Amino acid sequence: MLVSDLMNPDPVTILDTTSLQEALLVLRDNPNGNGFIPVVDRDGQIAAVFDQSCAINALAQEADRQGLVIRWCRRDFPTIPAWAPLSPSEVTPDYLLVVNEKRQLVGTVNEAEIWWGLWREASRLMEEKSKPNGGGKDWSQAEMEEIRRLNRELDSIIEASYDGIFITDGQGRVIRVNSSWERITGVSRKYAVGKTAQYMVSRGLYSRSAAVAALKEKKRVTTMLEMTQGKKRGQKIIATGTPIWGEEGEIKMVVVDVRDVTELVSLKQQLEETQRLNQRYTAQLGQMRAQQARYDDIVTGSGIMKRVMEITAQAARVDSTVLITGESGVGKEVIARAIHRLSPRSEGPMITINCGAIPENLLESELFGYEAGAFTGANKQGKPGMFELADKGTLFLDEVGELPINLQVKLLRVLQDHEVMRVGGLSPIAVDTRIVAATNKDLLEMVGHGKFREDLFYRLNVVSIEVPPLRERREDIPPLALHCLEKVNRKYGFQKRLSPAVIDRFLTYSWPGNVRELENVIERMVVMAGGEEILAEHLPAYLSGRNGPADGRVDVHGIIPLKTALEQVERQLISEALEMYGSTRKAARVLEVNQSTIVRKAGKYRILSSGGLEGL
Repeated sequence: MLVSDLMNPDPVTILDTTSLQEALLVLRDNPNGNGFIPVVDRDGQIAAVFDQSCAINALAQEADRQGLVIRWCRRDFPTIPAWAPLSPSEVTPDYLLVVNEKRQLVGTVNEAEIWWGLWREASRLMEEKSKPNGGGKDWSQAEMEEIRRLNRELDSIIEASYDGIFITDGQGRVIRVNSSWERITGVSRKYAVGKTAQYMVSRGLYSRSAAVAALKEKKRVTTMLEMTQGKKRGQKIIATGTPIWGEEGEIKMVVVDVRDVTELVSLKQQLEETQRLNQRYTAQLGQMRAQQARYDDIVTGSGIMKRVMEITAQAARVDSTVLITGESGVGKEVIARAIHRLSPRSEGPMITINCGAIPENLLESELFGYEAGAFTGANKQGKPGMFELADKGTLFLDEVGELPINLQVKLLRVLQDHEVMRVGGLSPIAVDTRIVAATNKDLLEMVGHGKFREDLFYRLNVVSIEVPPLRERREDIPPLALHCLEKVNRKYGFQKRLSPAVIDRFLTYSWPGNVRELENVIERMVVMAGGEEILAEHLPAYLSGRNGPADGRVDVHGIIPLKTALEQVERQLISEALEMYGSTRKAARVLEVNQSTIVRKAGKYRILSSGGLEGL
């Protein structure tokens, strides 16, 4: 009898590129209950073995679950050729990996399967000998000695087996157990032999019997049971009962292979708990990664921006109109892109139009489209507008406060009816478009002055997201600066870095131009700096403090009346702010006063005429 006659020809295997997490799950769910998994390469050759001890070792060392399992595998695995004859000398290992001539895995065989094959062979010979007249055969002394030798070896094998062996007759009465069974169950063979398997269950020795199940179901049965009494109470055991059939079709005996799997069950429970945690953390991490990826260039470490990101994610889930407000350069368009990418419409288009960058006479046709021949110079086939192009997607209306009053009416109608009327058109066209608008103006104030329709304001302002200026979230400056630097380095193929002094200066500057200004400053410094490190000397003059007030110092020469000194300081600050930022609105924001105050005091100190400051 050859090894190939007894081996399991379809063992569960994993590739050497499998992750540790996957391998742990396969080991846990291995239907064969062998406690080991062969690891093969893509050619089917055996590379290693991953077993219970490997798993425990990996878990004990808190190994990276996403790393390759091959790092934690055993390389000292026993193999046997498929064509080898069965021999008792082969049963020392817990298992054998069966290979072909190319050393490819073709099966597995354990000690129980080998001794069972030998036992069947000996039983066959004994049956032939026990037939009348020796089955018509003259049995030589040598053949008789061979039978006795096989029986002795089988006895030795049964006793040497690391697995417990439990054998019953066809009625379930125990006829033999080995020492390993005694060790695993804590029950003496003297107690067990002669009793039925059912009796031992009824006495509460253990929870169920594989032998009883095999007799009842008339097939091989594997079951998990637990010792319920004695010093082995709580011990987890996997038992496989195999019925042995006679020539008349009756069950002659049941052989039960018993293995202590307490540690494996504990490992399984640990893996299941770990898997649940991993699934939760993986889901959270996946959401965070997906969300972060879809946030595009939003880099934040501040609580205020994290709250903005949370609102952005919440708003993205529904189709409500969103109004994004904030100063110029804070990243309103980036928030709009994030809303689109996080929304169910992410597969659809996102169309952006700057309402303040297109002449009023062209803006209507750009937004709503036009029919053929609608006006001189129009396309002969007509043209769809932005609303139609953004169908099933998102239309981002940047600088919506610049929208003329007459177009505000048409926009309101689209929001209400979800239909657009092309210029020169006769029938409305249905559109399914989500509107996201942005502005750096105070729309409510514009409503009060009659420059923006109140009904449109409330239609747009269903969900409001205010993006704070950079000076109100200084924690974001260092990560933003590094992010901008990385982009510029990648753009130009540089590997430049910012010195700590530059970051420190960034943190003290007010950034009236916000993130856009930071990006431009960093790109300028990267391009102009000669070395690998960008130093404070590479800062623009207004940032380095070489032009006066940027470093926070105001000079007063000599002892003068306090009122005069205050006026000089006031004049100097206003003058420098207007020169640096170019408008009374921005200067007022930096100096934290009303714009009217800047206009009045600039007139007082004759920095600029009051009339010349209007509208700035």
